[in-house]
Amino acid sequence: MINKKILEKTYERIINGTPNVLKTGFVELDKWLNNVDFGSLILISGRPAIGKTALMLSIMYNLSKQNKSCMFFSQSDGMEYIIRRMLSDISEVSMFDIERFENLTPEKTENLKLAKKELSTLNIMLFEHKFYIEQIKNEIENYSPEYIFIDNADLMNNFSDGKRIDTFSELKNIARENNCIIFTTCYLSKTVEQREDKHPILSDLKETLKYMVPDVVMFIYRDSYYNIAEEKDRNKAEIIIDSNKNGYLGRFNLTFKNGKFYNSI
Repeated sequence: MINKKILEKTYERIINGTPNVLKTGFVELDKWLNNVDFGSLILISGRPAIGKTALMLSIMYNLSKQNKSCMFFSQSDGMEYIIRRMLSDISEVSMFDIERFENLTPEKTENLKLAKKELSTLNIMLFEHKFYIEQIKNEIENYSPEYIFIDNADLMNNFSDGKRIDTFSELKNIARENNCIIFTTCYLSKTVEQREDKHPILSDLKETLKYMVPDVVMFIYRDSYYNIAEEKDRNKAEIIIDSNKNGYLGRFNLTFKNGKFYNSI
């Protein structure tokens, strides 16, 4: 039997002229991911503190503004920290200022107040420290979100019922079974640091990915991450689409400033 719920959703997208199910808010990214469909797993990788979580939070915020239901799982950061980051993104008050009360001018305080009001209206569910596949699977089945974001999936427990499992294969199965799109981040091997060219490549994930199960693998690279003193292109971030089962491969630029991504002009 054909799943009637999925049939109805597919039909509605066709007749409404909206076949692209992913509107990330980033123009170039949407072009590259034009063929991504529900049931997909998208992996974002890069070196620590290069912007993986920031990009996921930006995409989640942009989708939630379109009345899409989103769910976010943090494996390492607490819920209050994630909320502070989201308030910072929406208000454009830097995390530096948020964490230092004396820096909060009346204007910044008002921006944070408006950000709090907006954030409270968005259909976003936040969970922290869900280290087991079954925990995540249960929450997804209970709430049926359209988009799921899992930060640092490589930190999840890779055992189920005493048996070793492949975390990313399990996440792919969850995406298919629940007809949703799952974004996840993972760390990049230190091998990239040993090369003259620090641009990441798929083989840098061999310690993390046992099988190449994600539908899309994208990397974040910032030259300023390695050349701190260099002023040129300080805010430029390269997004590298290095694996895309239903689309093209390539790279494009976003602007990364004060911990937040923007479309490049």
